[in-house]
Formats: sequence, C-alpha cells, structure tokens
Amino acid sequence: MKHRHHIFSLVFAVVLLLPLPVRAITSSYYSSINGKKETALRDALYTITSAGPSGMSYDGLWTAYQTTDVYPSDSTGKAGKIWDMYSDCLFTPTGKGTGKQCGTYSGVCDCFNREHSLPKSWFNEKKPAYYDLGHIVPTDGKVNGMRSNNVFGECASGYATWGTGKLGNAKAVTTMNVKGSSTITTTFTGTAFEPADKYKGDFARMYMYMVIRYKPGNSNSVDLAAAGEGSTMFNSTDTNYGLTDYSIALLMKWHRQDPVSQKEIDRNNGMETTQRNRNPFIDYPCLAEYLWGNKAGQAVTLSELVGTFTGSWTSGDGCPCVGPTITSPTGTVNIGTTNTSNSIYKDVTVQGTNLENSSLTLTIGGTHGSYFKLPGGASSTTITKAQAEAGYNITITYTPTANGSHSATLTISGCGVTSHVVTLTGTCTTVYTATWMADGSTFGTSTAASGASPELPAPNPSNCTSSRVFVGWTDNENYSGSGSDLFTDEAPTMTTDKTFFAVYADKSTGAGGGSPVVTTVFSTTSLGSTNTVTTGYTVSATASAKSGYYQDGSGTSGVTIYNTTTPMFTSTPSAISLTVSIGAGSGNLDFSDYVYATLVNGSGTAIGTAVQITNHVTTSTGDSYIVSIPTTGITSANGIYLYHTKESGKNIRYYSASLSITTGGSTTTYDNYSTQCTASSCTLSNITLNTSIVQKSFAVGDAFNYTGLIVTANYSDCISKTVTPTSVSSPDMSTTGDKTVTVSYTESGTTKTATYTITVEAAPEYTVTFMNMGGTHATCTGTAGSAISAVSDPTACSGYTFEGWSTSQYAVDNIGTPSLSTPTTIPAGNVTYYAVYSKTEGSGSSSTSNITASASLVSGSTSGYTFATGKNGGSSDPSYNSTGSDVRLYAKNQITISASSTITQIVFNLSTQGKKRLASIEASAGTIATQNSGDNKVTWTGSATSVTFTVGDKATYGGDGASKAGQLCFTSVDITSGSGSSTTYHTTAPDCSCTATITATSNDDSMGTVSVTTP
Repeated sequence: MKHRHHIFSLVFAVVLLLPLPVRAITSSYYSSINGKKETALRDALYTITSAGPSGMSYDGLWTAYQTTDVYPSDSTGKAGKIWDMYSDCLFTPTGKGTGKQCGTYSGVCDCFNREHSLPKSWFNEKKPAYYDLGHIVPTDGKVNGMRSNNVFGECASGYATWGTGKLGNAKAVTTMNVKGSSTITTTFTGTAFEPADKYKGDFARMYMYMVIRYKPGNSNSVDLAAAGEGSTMFNSTDTNYGLTDYSIALLMKWHRQDPVSQKEIDRNNGMETTQRNRNPFIDYPCLAEYLWGNKAGQAVTLSELVGTFTGSWTSGDGCPCVGPTITSPTGTVNIGTTNTSNSIYKDVTVQGTNLENSSLTLTIGGTHGSYFKLPGGASSTTITKAQAEAGYNITITYTPTANGSHSATLTISGCGVTSHVVTLTGTCTTVYTATWMADGSTFGTSTAASGASPELPAPNPSNCTSSRVFVGWTDNENYSGSGSDLFTDEAPTMTTDKTFFAVYADKSTGAGGGSPVVTTVFSTTSLGSTNTVTTGYTVSATASAKSGYYQDGSGTSGVTIYNTTTPMFTSTPSAISLTVSIGAGSGNLDFSDYVYATLVNGSGTAIGTAVQITNHVTTSTGDSYIVSIPTTGITSANGIYLYHTKESGKNIRYYSASLSITTGGSTTTYDNYSTQCTASSCTLSNITLNTSIVQKSFAVGDAFNYTGLIVTANYSDCISKTVTPTSVSSPDMSTTGDKTVTVSYTESGTTKTATYTITVEAAPEYTVTFMNMGGTHATCTGTAGSAISAVSDPTACSGYTFEGWSTSQYAVDNIGTPSLSTPTTIPAGNVTYYAVYSKTEGSGSSSTSNITASASLVSGSTSGYTFATGKNGGSSDPSYNSTGSDVRLYAKNQITISASSTITQIVFNLSTQGKKRLASIEASAGTIATQNSGDNKVTWTGSATSVTFTVGDKATYGGDGASKAGQLCFTSVDITSGSGSSTTYHTTAPDCSCTATITATSNDDSMGTVSVTTP
C-alpha cells in the first residue's frame, strides 16, 4: 500500500500540473474594476487575482517554467532555452546538472534555480506565496545566491557585478507624479540588488501583483514585511496599498521606464495556463497609475484603458505617466553683466508637455524683481497652451539701478502644472567699452566689467595685401615692432574705456624650398593586414596573424607604411618624427622585447639606420611612443618599416601611427610694423551691404533697428574692409508699406551710400472672447496692448451667483476656489475667458427619512429618493414581499439609491429572513459597517448623491448554510441627507430653463428615462 500511495500521489501531481486552457482575455474579465478607485479598486483586483484553483506546487515550478520562461521559437540560437533575468546564460529546461536545473553550482552559468524575486524570508515561506509563479522566476543559481534577500534598488558607485545585475550600496530614488501629482525622493541606506534595465519593469509589476494578491485581511494574506528587509519595501499595515514610499518611488520609476514587453505578455499567458490567474498590471499597465501614480484617487473608466492583449496596444500605451510639466527653462538663468546706464536682454524658451487646455501665467517677483522685466516692461504675462507646447521665446530685460549681484524669481503657473520657479540672476558693475580700430576705422566694440578683459573681435581684420599680414592688437597707435604690448589672444584688463589698434607687418620668406611641414596620419585604428590610409599610403603586415597582432616565429615581424608611387621625400629631410601606439595583446605578450623603426625604399628594402624605441616599458595596457628617425645621408624614402624581435610565439600589437616630416628650410619673417593697413592714398570706390541677418519685416509702431548689418568699404587701389557706417536713416514706422533705408560711410572726406528695403505691415490683431454657459457673451479685438472696454456681468439664474472670469474651463464642479481675473488690455495672442458661477449646496442641516419597504422600493421614487434595482449577473430578480414586510435582493442583484442632495448615511433595517441568510454587500462609494450574524442593521456611510449596492454570491451566516446564494432582505431604509452648506463653482452653469434627460440602464435592460428640470 505504501508504494501504491506514492504512485498515486505522483500521478495526481502530474494531473494537477497538466496545462489548462487559457481563457480568452477581454475587458469583460476585468469588468468588476470599472468605476472603482482606491481601496475598492484594490479589493476588486484582489478578487480577480485570487479566483480559481492555483494548480501549482513548489516542485511544479520546474515544469511550469517550460511554458512560462523559455525563449520563443524565433529567437536565433536561444529557442527553447530558459530565459533568465539575472544573467545572459542559456540553460536547458529539463534535467539536473551543468547548464540545467540546480543541484550545485560554483560559478555563473552552472545551473538555474527557482528565485523568489520577493525573498521568501520576508513572508516566512507561507503558502501559496511560497510557490506563486507571479514572482518566482528561473535565475542563475550563483547570482541568485549573491542577491540573497537584499532589496531591489539602484546601486551607487562601488558595486559588484553578478551576471547582468549589480550588488552594492543603494542610492536615492526620485519619482515624479505619484500619489496625486507629488514627487517622492527617498533613500535606502543598505545593500541593494539592481537588475538589468530591460527587466526592471518586469520585477516592478511582480511586486505590484504580490501586494494585490496577498493583501491583509484575507485568508491567504501574507505579511510581506515579516522579516529581513521586507519592511523597506512593504507595509504590514497596508498603507499605500501595501507599498512603502521607497517602493512607490522605485517601482513606479521602473514600471514607467521599462514598459510591458512581449516576454511578459507570453509569461502572463503561461502563468494562467498553469496557475489559473493573471497579473493585472501586465494586462493593463495603467492600473498602477490609479493606485500609486498620477491618477491616484480617480475612478477607473475601463473603456478608456488599453490592454496589452488587444491589437491596438503598443509598448508604453495605456495612460500618460507624466502629468503637466514645464520642461524649460530650468535651474538658474543668468542674464549677464551690465552697468546702471544700460539694459541687457536674454531670450528664454518656455516649453511644457501634457499641458491642460488653459493659458500659462509668467510672473517675475523676488528681492530684485523690479530689475527684471518681461516683454513690454511687464512683470506678468500669459501665453497659450499651444504656444508653450511648441516652445515660446520670451525676452527678459535686466535694467539694474544699483551695482551688485541681483536675483529674482520667474514663476510659471497654470495649464495644470505645479508652480514652476526659475531663478533669474544678473550682475551690475562698472562696465568699460573697448573700441577696436582697423586702418583708421572702427572695426568693432565690446565691453568688460572693471578688472576683466574684453572679448576680441572675430574674425580678425583682413590682411592689406599679399605682402602684408595682420599680426595682432595693441593700445599703442604708433606701435613700431618693439615693446610687449602686442597681443593676439587675451586683451589687457579694463580700468577705463580703451581703444585698441590692429597691427600689420610686411612678411618675407627666407631661402629653402619645398613644403615646410608634412603631417600624415596613417591609421587611427588597429594596423591590420592591409589598410589604405588617408593620403594614399598603404599599411601592410609582413607576417600572418590575426588582425592587429604580429607573431615572431623566426626573429622579426612587423608592419610596413609604404607608398607605391610617390616617395615621401626626394631630398634629405631635416627631421622625421614618428608616433607609434603599441597596445596590449594576448596573455603571452612580452614587453621586454625591442621595437624598431627604419626607412625603406620603393622595393621595401631598409635604408639608413634602424632606431630602437628605447622607452618601451612593461605595461598591461600598452602606450604611445615618439621616436626620431635618423636621416643623415638619406635623400629619399618610400615608407617606414616597424618591427620587433622577441621569442617564438610571443605577440605584439601595433594600434596606430602618425608621421611628421620636415623637408624644407623656409623661414617667414615679419617687419615694418604699422597700425595702418595701407598708405593714406587709398581711394574709396563704394560700399556694399550684407543684410542677411538684418530684420526687414516690421509692424506699425515697432522700433526700427538694423542689428546685424555688415558694411564693407571697397577701394580701387586697396583691399576691401569692414567698416562702421557713418549714418543709417530711420524710416517712418507709423505707416505701412515698403521703406528705403539709406546707409552712408565717410572716409577722408569721401562719402558713399547704399540702400536696402524693409516692409512695415499693419500690427496683428488678437481677440479676447468671454464665454457664458457655452455661448459667446462678448468679444474684444485689437492690437496687443490696446485697452479692453468693460464687459457686463452675465445674469445668473436661480440659485447661482456670478463670481467673475477665469481662463480655466471646468467640465465638472471645480474643487476649491477658481482663480479669477479680467484682462484690461489685449494680450499678444488670442485668449478665452469663462464665466464662473458659485452655488451653495445643502440646507445647512441634516435630515433623516425612514422609508418602509413597499413595492416602490423595487423601482421608482418615494419621499424624494429614487430607487432603481437590477441584476449584475444573478439569476433571480429582486422581489417585494406581497405582505409588505420586506424587499429581497438575491445574489448579484443591485439597488441604487439617489437623491437631489448629498446622502451621508443609509441604514438597511433587516427582516427576520435577512438575519438567517445574510449576504455580504459592496457599495460604489463610502464604506459599509462590518456585518455579524444576528445584526439588525447594515449601515453605509459616505458622501454621495447616488450609491449602488451589490449583493455577494454566497450567504455568510444563517441556518441555510454557505452553499445558498446570498440575499439581502430588509423591511425599511433610513436615509440621512444634507451635510451642511458648501459652495461649488461652475463655468457651465445651467440655463434657467434647461431640461436634462437622464437614462438609467442595467446589464439586462433599460431602466427607462426621466426628465429633470434644473436647477
């Protein structure tokens, strides 16, 4: 019998582990989460993940991995192998031993193990979490052991690498937009294990699954923070649905950075085949945002979610992970340095993402806010959502009235963003002007603070003729080639305004000939067998070996740098300098051997004397060496031969080489210095204008400018030069049309002119629209800065009070008091304002109505309350006891109670029948008091105008037993409504004669329609 028992157990275990069919996943599988939020959402997900038999055991994991964790058939070289997320090792799924299931291991890739990604010591190995496929994955045995039970995290410097993971001290983690658009920055100071980036999202969603699947208060609940570092990752008290702030920051960051992959989808399907449940955060990645992310507190609308099981899903789909954000500017914006008599400007790009449909407000404030201005000299301005998302340039003006370092704040708000603050800085000091003169004319100007050097103009002035050259700047107009006041790089520091003069000199070339210097880079990569390099030279190895290595089997081997057609030089060069990079080779490299360089002729025969590279030293990484090759008596050479001597079988590797050959003796001298380019007899012929970057299109009223204009003076007997115009005419900017700009330049009594054309257009007009109840109340159109006439207040209908105008439009009641403002001048852009109304809700006191069970409670209205019942999957309709004693709701029946004012409490007074067969019920909002056998009442508390109650499947108490379908029987309902007066705000206040049509429906049939007149 004992042997038979073992045989039966084995057969039974195999039967349990046979693959079960995967259900067709559709949105209906998750229908119970629709409309749920917060705790109710988590409870609904718990019900989904814990439903059905698990069909799994710890030994059964080996078999399950053959379905859930192998590379797919289209993975070249990996198909059918175990997919390990701790290493890149490939394992055979079945059997034990090297490259298979663990037994024993001594190193990475020996065997694979069953890794509890959530360490089993944290929950004391309680079942079924101990063998739950949702978090147990196949991993390399060695890396699994090194990870131990350390928490997941991101490693700081000094970590060790195991497989594809890291193990070391954890660093701080910051995650934006979590738990209601807040930012979490949190640090864990212990040892952390960091998996590869491509698997971080996988592990994050496993942890999310575990806190849902084993939530506290249920029969299979597991204290995930029971031991080890579990309390770092999980809360035993179920705060934040089981996660700590550290986990939320880390897991949400990984979840967003590494979206669901096809690997996870396939594994999720395989998990259902073997274990009969699924990970909802793989099916609907966005669900994490509703519990811990930027949608926390919102109810799920299932039809708006995108499932990874649908054809429309792509990686990253589902819902946005980042809320409204300003991406530019950030940090500190330095406007620059100026003095008290000047203004300086800085263009700043304002840009945001995922902005809401309203405008952004930019406001300057702070200690020195008066020194910094927005366009038009304003301290506040607005831009539209579209402008901000496209990137909008704002010019900030800095006009200080006192010396010192100044700072202000630029605050950007609106469009749903958290106020974004940027620091503006500027420095006011005494500023001096440097005037740069070239050949008697102003070449340019620049400024510098006291004690600083001004910037030199660029480019340098042109040379006078081919026989003269610009050699630098001086502050001595009579410079004659002596003294140390000539500079070409950094100007002297400024303690007063200064004028600097361009210095020119005659140049002459001494005896010699040929090119002064020839530099050729032969190779920038490993010198392989044959490479053609930059200037027609060929690099070839003289001994066979793998690329870049040259073996010495008989005494010498090396590499030739050789030109087959043209010698490198045809006369004796004055110097040859060769730079060689020699790198480390394989393990048998001997750095004590000698490396030589010698010249070769066109036949490849060495000529001249070979030079030993004597500073070659023993090193494990290689080095670069410079050697001068003797050229005495050598009149020509076609190449250079590099070689080495060493023992047989030793290797050396040449990486690259560069060559500098000096073959000529030409010498350039400069003399006859002068600050005048040519003689004063140069004749000015004309001037030409370069207007490529000059503004040529203006609006009426704009200030004319010619910034960027380049004027060139042309001479009949001298070269041309850039000059500063003597005058530029100012066109009439008050009328439209094409305008001619005249530019004049006078030199030595001669004046030349040139012209260009600008266009003045009508100033653009913008419209401010005032909307009221969906229609246009008033509009005002004009140019930017023009006055807006007063707009009459709209008439509010009964129960509503007009509060003012807002740029934000609320589709539903606004939470909190809206920001109100009314423009007095037309902004530089179209703006829409919406009428905002307030309404006082509630009577200021509570009232309670007791409604006795009657036929009207099955469907209809009584005492101001509406009752609608229906089925949510149950087999029996709600019924009314004809004796008038009770109303019965059967399994999966629903009852919805609605009122025109806020309901704060509903009490079901149970009938005698109800006490015998009491069903668990859930509510769509608020909470229900704990039920116990024998209770006379079921109490709901909350705040809503409509609450739906759903009866559970099974009876919990009573003599009929738990096998019976649940039902709730009650004789009357106590409803408490009114919670004191409160004010809500609307930008869509109803028309006083508006009639709304409301349609109520159930899963089975329409509940009909009813018309309600508001308010």
